Amino acid sequence: MDAVNVDALARWVLWSCFGASFLFGALAQRTHFCTMGAISDVVNMGDWTRARQWMLAIGVAMLGFAVLSWRGDIDPAKAL
Repeated sequence: MDAVNVDALARWVLWSCFGASFLFGALAQRTHFCTMGAISDVVNMGDWTRARQWMLAIGVAMLGFAVLSWRGDIDPAKAL
């Protein structure tokens, strides 16, 4: 692969990551996805809505990690 293709690919990856980050940030802002707010809602009002969002996010991350480990895409032993 020559330098021009690597530069173009790197630029595409960076802009794609920026776009995805912007969308996830907008979604988090719109849904009030906040750790402290979730804890505060449970303690002060007994509302578990945001806490369930966090539990779902943690579960998806754990499942994704397990699948990537199982497929051999990542090696958890080298994660130190």
